[in-house]
Order: sequence, then structure tokens, then C-alpha cells
Amino acid sequence: MVPFGKRYMRLLAVTAVISTIIICVTINQTCSSTDRVQSLQISTNELFRPSDTETENMGILESEMFIEELMTDEPTYDVLRLPSGTHSRLHLDRRAVTLGEVFRIRIHLYDHYNQPLYRGGDLLAVLMDNTTFGATSVGRVIDHRNGSYTAMLRAMWRGTATISVTVLCAREAISTTMRITNLYTAAFRLYCVFEYDGSRTETLGYPSTDPFKGMDYCNMTIENYGLAWYCLEPDNRFLCSDWVKVKVAKRSELYSSKSDVDVFYKSAKTERKIEDVKVITVTGQYDALPNAKETCAKHDVISTWVKAVPEGFLFKGQWHSMSCISGIGDYSLNKCLSNRRLLLSGDSTLRQFYSILFKRLQMKSLTGNWTTEQWHRQSRSQRKDLNFRMIWTPHELPLYFNESSRATARPVYVNVDEIPSGSNDFVIIHLYAHFTNHQPFVYRESIRRTASAVKRLLQRSPKVIVGIKGTHYYTFHDILAGGWSDIYDNIIREEFRDVSSRVIYINAWDVVLASKTRGLHPVSWVAEATLDSFLDNACVQTMSSSS
Repeated sequence: MVPFGKRYMRLLAVTAVISTIIICVTINQTCSSTDRVQSLQISTNELFRPSDTETENMGILESEMFIEELMTDEPTYDVLRLPSGTHSRLHLDRRAVTLGEVFRIRIHLYDHYNQPLYRGGDLLAVLMDNTTFGATSVGRVIDHRNGSYTAMLRAMWRGTATISVTVLCAREAISTTMRITNLYTAAFRLYCVFEYDGSRTETLGYPSTDPFKGMDYCNMTIENYGLAWYCLEPDNRFLCSDWVKVKVAKRSELYSSKSDVDVFYKSAKTERKIEDVKVITVTGQYDALPNAKETCAKHDVISTWVKAVPEGFLFKGQWHSMSCISGIGDYSLNKCLSNRRLLLSGDSTLRQFYSILFKRLQMKSLTGNWTTEQWHRQSRSQRKDLNFRMIWTPHELPLYFNESSRATARPVYVNVDEIPSGSNDFVIIHLYAHFTNHQPFVYRESIRRTASAVKRLLQRSPKVIVGIKGTHYYTFHDILAGGWSDIYDNIIREEFRDVSSRVIYINAWDVVLASKTRGLHPVSWVAEATLDSFLDNACVQTMSSSS
């Protein structure tokens, strides 16, 4: 979500563009449907493509300043002051549109006292559905930071469309989490495991010394590749150098022992659908809008960072991308991947990518067969006839595996820095879910170091193609989980801004919301669509540069 400001002024400007196109339809019968669709596509892309100055100002407002603002929120544990699904209201600016047309809906949040809310920061999902076609698309939400929001939608099929809004996570869930989350209140804890001479002990571990004030601790920052990490000092049988593993344990209670905080937090993070649902009629020549017309070869990498309206849509059980088309088939994919490596560095959603390609390309494992889909070690495989290798490597601490060697948690930036000069590797990066149990500064530090490593890589190996997977919404136990998605996505965009013209942004937000699933690991077709969006861009660019 983006704040009110210059970008919203562009939103107002797009109304004039749309109006002009409607006049063209009404007065000039030679204005084709395709012309209207292409004009709208250009307008909406420009709407969500900020200037450099704008990006810098937005970054300050949307991440660091917004985080500081959350920390100063007045604590209130009155659940009736949270957004109400009953009293919140939607305002649709029209009742009928033509196929391909962009339109907007205004959202005004009210609390359970039927009083308007005057703060932003809530995480919203705006969906447009048609059950007959099995169709769903996702609106792009703009947060005006005053309790009102604007969602931009596009008519993707003809007939009727039901527009619904869900508050996925109230602002108060985020601010409450930030106020009270620390080592001792977190839902999950990491332990440092020390072993020596057949004996073993465990102590708490954390990426800050704050929880250890007044206590003896081991500074493991050097052992952790330069990322801050501390373990409570073990008993005198062990030295700090005896640290060999990390393990995770889950707390049985919620974030706080105070019942009013528990009730308030749980209510604030509970999804609430706004009862005010709107219906719009769509007219047009075709059942659905055609797929993207522009080939990925003509698609600038920086355009993958643009928040389009929408990224794609679900229709009759198939996901249709609106960004670009590649025409990549099995033969072209094999040709694209020949004589190179694919390095996947991150969490278990990239392990899904690994598993998908392993099966699709009938790879041969070089590190033993997986005994479970929850495999927690580096994995390597190959297609010898293609001279293609694939490697998945877990990211750095915090990493919440049940128990693993500390060497398993290797920073992404270390892996990136080890890619040699002159490489033509494909690299996919994803850091997200394991960091949601911590304050955002922990995430920013890893993303910042990763972005710097990618910049160095692209300087010494210009033929490397890098993609970073964005955040998605999910729920997981009692933690805030996907409630962090908007803040963390902004952190990615800020830290990767200097290399955004060279790095593919892999959008997972739209397709995950359209699937209407809430799992940490997206369902298989969603994971495949997300992976394919990277391969489409990477392979076409590779073939284009070699021709």
C-alpha cells in the first residue's frame, strides 16, 4: 500500500485518461477495444511507476517512518475500536464498465462504535470474483493513512463481478507486536546447542543483546558470518566455541501473559470481511481480457517492480499473467537452462521451486534423495545432458528448523559473494517468513547485505540473472506472520532500488490472494505460476541477448 501524495495525484490523473477513452468509445466508433486496453495498460503502469525522488520519499514514509509511527501508537486494548466489518463502507464510482477498463473503489473503515477511523496501516485485500467463470482478480490498494483507502481494479471478464474487501490484519496487530515482541514473549524461540566430550546443553539465542542485559553471553557474530548473533553463555563445562547447532521451540501461550493484551492482539490479527459488498457489470466482446500482448523480450526488468493493475487473474481454473508473454515451452526451457546453474537461496518456498523443477526436468539428485518435503539441508541436482545444475541452500539465522547444524544457516549474501566472475547463473533469492518472529531491523539488515552482494555480483558477472521473490500473505499459528508483508515488501523495494533495473521482482502477492489460500507454503499451482513468472523473464532475456 502506498501513502497519499504524488502517487495519489497520479491516481486522479488516470481518471481523466479513462474518461478520454470512454469519450473515444462513445463518439469515435473507430476506436477499437484493443486500443482502449493498451491505453489503459500504459496509464496504470505509469500511475504505479514512481520517480526516483518519489521513491526515496515514499521509502522513508512507508518503512522507517511508518515503523517509528507504529512504535508511538497509544496502547489501547479495546477490541471495539478495531475496524468493523459491519460498519465499514465501500463506495464504487460506477455500476458498469467495459472489458479492460480500470476503475476504483473507495474504502472507509469504521470501528464497532460506528465511528470513522482516522489512521492507516491496515492490510487489506480487495478481490473481484465471478463464480460462474471461476474468476478472481486482485485490486491494488492505496493507503491514504487516514482510515480511507482506494483500490484500483480492472475489468478482466464480461458479465458480473462481485467486489469484496477483507481487512487481513489491523494496524493495531502490528503495533502491538512491535511493542511487546522480544526473546521472552515471542511465539517461537531459537536455542544455541553446545556440545563437548559427549555432553550437550542449550541456551537462548537472539540477534540482539537487548534480552541479555545483566547476563553473560557469547558473541557469535563472527561465527555467524558478520550478522549479529548472541547466545546466553553455557555452563562452565562448555566454551562459546562449542556452539554447533540451533534448534527451535514453540511457546504454548500467546505474546503476553496479560489476558486483555492476548484478546486484543488475537482480535486485531483476525481477518474481517466488510459486509458491504458491491457488484459491477462488465460489457465486452470476449469472455475475458486476452493475456498480455507484450513479449518479455520487450519487457524491461524494472517493469517487474511496477505494481500493475492487476499482475494477473484467475479464469476457469487457469492463471493468466498480464505482465508479459514468453512462449517458453519445454524445448525452449531446456535450451535456456543448458550450460548454466540455477541457485536458489532462501527459505522453504524456494525449496518448492526446487522440487517443481526437479520433477519437471527429471533431475538427478547429487545429495541423496529427500526423505521428506521438509528437507532442511542444501540440495544439489543435475541434468547431465543439459549440463545444468540446480542448488537450493537455506538462508541465514534466524532460521526456524527443528534442529540443524549452525553451518546450515548460511547467509544469502555469502552465497552470492561466492559466485565467480564471468558466471551466467540464474539466482533466485527469498527471505521472509523466518524473520517475522523478529523486529523489522533484523530483516532489513539481511536484505541490505543481500542487495549489496547482488550489486557486486552484477558488476563482476553481467550475464547473471537475479530474481528476488516478494512477500505474500499467510497465517501461521499465533504469530503476526503475513501481517508483516507490506512493511517487508517495502524494505525489499527500498534496499534493491539501486539494482532494480537489473533484478527481476517476482510478484507472489496477487496470485496467492487470488488462490484464496492462507498457507505458509502456497499450493502447487500458485508456486508453479510464481516460478514461471521468473523463468519467462529470465529465459527470454537470455535468448534475446544471445541472438
